[in-house]
Amino acid sequence: MLKKWRDAGLLPRPEQRSLGRGKGSATVYPGGTSEQLLRVLSIRKGQKGRFKPDHAFLRLWWEGYPVEGAHVNKYMESALERLKQWSENWKSATPDERITFTTSPDHLPEPMRTIRRRVGRQGFDRVTSVLLRFAASDFTSWEDDEERSDFLQGMGLDRAMRDRIGHTLPWLRGPIGNQLHGLAVAMSPASLHDALSHAIESDELNQARDELQAFIGFIIATREILEMATGKENAFGLWAFPDPRTVNPSLIPSLVLGWLAIRRIPVIREGYETLMKLATTGAPRQFFIEFARNGVRV
Repeated sequence: MLKKWRDAGLLPRPEQRSLGRGKGSATVYPGGTSEQLLRVLSIRKGQKGRFKPDHAFLRLWWEGYPVEGAHVNKYMESALERLKQWSENWKSATPDERITFTTSPDHLPEPMRTIRRRVGRQGFDRVTSVLLRFAASDFTSWEDDEERSDFLQGMGLDRAMRDRIGHTLPWLRGPIGNQLHGLAVAMSPASLHDALSHAIESDELNQARDELQAFIGFIIATREILEMATGKENAFGLWAFPDPRTVNPSLIPSLVLGWLAIRRIPVIREGYETLMKLATTGAPRQFFIEFARNGVRV
């Protein structure tokens, strides 16, 4: 079992150390291996069904355990390849064939279940269509006003464009469709490939992971402050960010890939360093002040 887990990257490889002339040798694992082994066992116990070493590996990496970078690169490249293949299949499919890309309502994960409750079956179909076109870098504009309305309501962005504090303007303003189109282009498979290649060459994947966790945690803290200050639950369109501690391991590569692309967008790069400084120092209060004072124009 230990050998299989080492080969899967779940545990570090031991070193063979000499005990001196005529005394043989000893197999020595790096410090911290016992803790990492206990974490793997805990992950295995918490998984439903058959143990999935790939999920365990991604969870370990996400939590900051020392794992081999080559394994991380492999998972990220595999996730990108699956996305590229999916995007090609989507673009070559007929409208009727694209219906099979959707997920059965009985097997929807969060936050998709919440979105469906908000907008109903037909509205959910429209929201799903936007998300699929976005994922395939095929979103150019809204099909109609009904699609725009359902998407904003389902994603909670209607609140982001409506909720405010005092006399301040809502933080999300402007032509959302144009921004979605620009973001879809920035996160195309070709752009993701460039971002991932750069991150691997410069050994930045761990840094990107840490930044993403800090950013999500920062947004969650900001949301809690805003909700406490205003008494509005799920306000300001910030409800859908996943808790970094419980995020599904299968989503981790996609989240990191998206972050690699997003942080390269010029308009985001302008405030990137300031935002990361606030996020990594746990300073949602400062961001909240700027958030309430100026909002974010799109």
